[in-house]
Amino acid sequence: MKKIYLLGTEHHTLKYVKRVTTIIKRYNIECILYETVKGINKKELFSILPLYYISLYVYSYLLKSINKIGDFNYVISSAKRLSIPSYRIDLTIKDVLTSKKWLYFLLQTITPSIIFFTFTNINRPFISLIITVMITPIFLVGSVALISINQRNRNFAKKIIKYTTSKKYTNILFVCGKYHLKSVKKLLTKQERDNISVEIIT
Repeated sequence: MKKIYLLGTEHHTLKYVKRVTTIIKRYNIECILYETVKGINKKELFSILPLYYISLYVYSYLLKSINKIGDFNYVISSAKRLSIPSYRIDLTIKDVLTSKKWLYFLLQTITPSIIFFTFTNINRPFISLIITVMITPIFLVGSVALISINQRNRNFAKKIIKYTTSKKYTNILFVCGKYHLKSVKKLLTKQERDNISVEIIT
């Protein structure tokens, strides 16, 4: 029987991933798969969707400032210490943005205007501008997360099954953000075969 274990984390803290070493030993994990979007800092994205590039760059910088080690870097280093192979199975940010480029372009175009006019103060337009500059990146980063979540979850499930069936691993651990867990498990269960089980580690 092959087993897929799912572990949820929160990107701003190492609280959850610090359990990885214990989990590897307890469940005899032979391979770790993990989520993390790459390519946020690539300047080529600026020519595609400039406001999204700036927003994601700022988000990435702030996240690194809060969690200097990085939850998935911690997972990778833990795997290396125990000589366990680890593989990133996420999409790149370019894959995500170009898959629905028209929608992201529309949001990038109208969001600043909507926010500015929502908070317009005739006597203090400068304050409205500051609010727009502060809120727009938050909205844009949030829109990427919400719009792409199903696309990424399907990719996770597909890659996990691929590693489970094509590699000689019996026990696999997938580490991802907590909000992916239920959907990924549901997708894996749909593809579940007689010799594969899926379990969320709580």
